[in-house]
Amino acid sequence: MVHRTDDPKLLDFLKIIRTKQPTRAEIREFFGERLLQCDLKDAVKYGLALNARSGKLFVWLCVTNKGVRDVNLAAISQLDPPITEADLESRGFPTDPSVGKHQYIVIRGGITIRLTKNIDKERGFVNGAIAVVVDVLVDYNPSEGRHACIFTARLTTGSMILVHPVSAGRADTMHEFLPCTYGYATTIRRAQGASLDYVCLYFDAPFPPDRGYGYVGASRCRSAAGLYYFKRLRRTDWLPIRKVVDPDEDSERGEVSDADSGESDDGTCSDGASDCSSLRSDGHLSESEMDIDEDGFPIIEDEQDLGDEGGYVPTDGLIEPMDAYADLCGDAKRRKTAE
Repeated sequence: MVHRTDDPKLLDFLKIIRTKQPTRAEIREFFGERLLQCDLKDAVKYGLALNARSGKLFVWLCVTNKGVRDVNLAAISQLDPPITEADLESRGFPTDPSVGKHQYIVIRGGITIRLTKNIDKERGFVNGAIAVVVDVLVDYNPSEGRHACIFTARLTTGSMILVHPVSAGRADTMHEFLPCTYGYATTIRRAQGASLDYVCLYFDAPFPPDRGYGYVGASRCRSAAGLYYFKRLRRTDWLPIRKVVDPDEDSERGEVSDADSGESDDGTCSDGASDCSSLRSDGHLSESEMDIDEDGFPIIEDEQDLGDEGGYVPTDGLIEPMDAYADLCGDAKRRKTAE
């Protein structure tokens, strides 16, 4: 496997987590002081400060859209001057409804955004790409007669793009939105193909993530020194990519993994509660909030491949983690049909 890193410490860790579930000692030894166990706002503040000192983006990779939104709100609330939720409601331009209904964005020079549509693939304006706003050409302000929002942004590749509202919907329901959202955080699934200088992994779901999520998230970073891990240290966040389940694996969160907090980050239930999802022996989530098809299997959404922007290219016959997960779904379905 060829990664966009020559850091031996990171490569050794990736080799471990790809084939087996790491021990808590291995996880703690690898992350060391990069294990952020403060509250979310302080952890986000740390990332913003590191970004300001280094000039390199610090991107959070989460499991759920709620986690992404929580991190993005924590980030913009600590900008100078801050962008508040009241600002979003009063001065924000609508964002892509496919990312979340009734969401808005206030554009300002220097903020980090994530693109949500494929507009110009040749230039790099593709779904999932990260950029920093450079110049605001038309500032959205309806009270002063400015009903558009147009700005330039620089991609992580260095290319410059022009961002402006796009339209969607039928003639009677046509609506405009900006094909972007705040980019301080994104989901691990959307980050496939990205290569980043600083990454903070945030396994925010109240149930263990699917197989390969830990590996995908960790392999987005260019170095071990740039890879951070937020909140709880849990083996269940690191289920490896493997079709044969090790009987010694920890696949359900219990008292040990939940010792430092009695409830999940979204307040729905504790990590060890019986009504929270857990990983079944066939490698799928049970009772999760994922979309389920008619046969009861998770629906795997295709995400934009960022191609040359980063990631790694399989050269040894092995496949991308999410492709492996899709194979698990296919094998399980075939077994179900055979039965």
